[in-house]
Amino acid sequence: MNGITSSLLLDHSNPVLSMEKHGKLWFEPKKAHVCASQPIRNLKNDVNKQDLPSMDSIMDSLHSCYASKDASLLNITLMTMQTYGLETHPKLGNYLASILVGCGNMVDAEILFHRCMYRNEFSWNSIIQGYIDNGHLEDAFVLYWRMLEDYVIPNRYTFQSLLKACLKMRSLQRGQIIHREIVKWGFDIDPSVGSTLIDMYAKFDALIEAQEVFDNLVCRDVVSWTTLITQYAEHNMGEKALKCLDCMQCEGVIPNAITYMSALKASGNTQSIERTHDIHTDMTKVGLENDSFIVSALVETYCKCGFPQQAQYVFNHLLDKDIVSWTALLSGYVDHGYENEALSCLERMRSDNVFPNMVTYICSLKACGNLGHIDKAWELHAEIIKEGNLKDPSLGIALVDIAC
Repeated sequence: MNGITSSLLLDHSNPVLSMEKHGKLWFEPKKAHVCASQPIRNLKNDVNKQDLPSMDSIMDSLHSCYASKDASLLNITLMTMQTYGLETHPKLGNYLASILVGCGNMVDAEILFHRCMYRNEFSWNSIIQGYIDNGHLEDAFVLYWRMLEDYVIPNRYTFQSLLKACLKMRSLQRGQIIHREIVKWGFDIDPSVGSTLIDMYAKFDALIEAQEVFDNLVCRDVVSWTTLITQYAEHNMGEKALKCLDCMQCEGVIPNAITYMSALKASGNTQSIERTHDIHTDMTKVGLENDSFIVSALVETYCKCGFPQQAQYVFNHLLDKDIVSWTALLSGYVDHGYENEALSCLERMRSDNVFPNMVTYICSLKACGNLGHIDKAWELHAEIIKEGNLKDPSLGIALVDIAC
């Protein structure tokens, strides 16, 4: 048995994560056809020899079906397994159920799942996730309770899926029920489950509960810290977010790009130029000064703090200036009364062969309106019609504002 097959058979926790760990070759689109066809040929060779197909060849074929999302290859593998009665094999059946879910065949996945004599947490999690992805949220919770009745122990992926289902249902009460289950099974100290819990409570505006979950975590990693910082920033609680950033760094946890994005949002909310400069310095130390998304957030933050010149300086040093960074600078100019600079920015953007998007047009129209440049506004209006963006209601409102 080869390394990929062996570890897939042993790792039944989460279908997607299990497969993502094993060799990026399966997920490279240009090689998908090659990867998918060879295992199928191996499987056919086993059948032509009138031998029972090996577990290796079946597992490789299923893996290829998932990677290529090829329904015909999946049908060949499924029919071969059915010919030999292998679709309900304890290991193969559980894995096949997850592959069917991953390929969007929920109907056959359910049928197979209920036919399997031995169903492990791998297949239970797959069907639960399949229900959630297809909007059958109540069925997902019903299946969880049946999972317990079947004496199958849930894992972190079970609870992460159910917490996301609670958000989809917009039910804090259901989330609190799942939280109690998480505590009962001892996953309240798991960083990944904890981060999902924090995110859920925060999105229900229950930030006190989110903080309590965080405080109870034994090991607080960059994901859990970033989740908390992000939610404080999203709720315009910039001071709390920045205090969390300080505590995070004091504990020796190194921020990542998402952490810095959220910290910049918090800094912009507080309009603290000192904190913005500190974050900028930290980002530069870890080599993020040329990440266009982060630099765009930095440009926006400097503008919010009332320092558009510093924003321009940061922008000028960005190697790859894309539509996001250009629009962030243009928007910052407009918001702080530098309309002429904003329209100049629009022209320089075009000279750089970067074309406006909806947000760029809205900001530019706002600049025209503030300056009273009606002719320029009508020029932009003509461009918007030519590009077919006039149906966007935000653009329509901006044009009406100028006309009035």
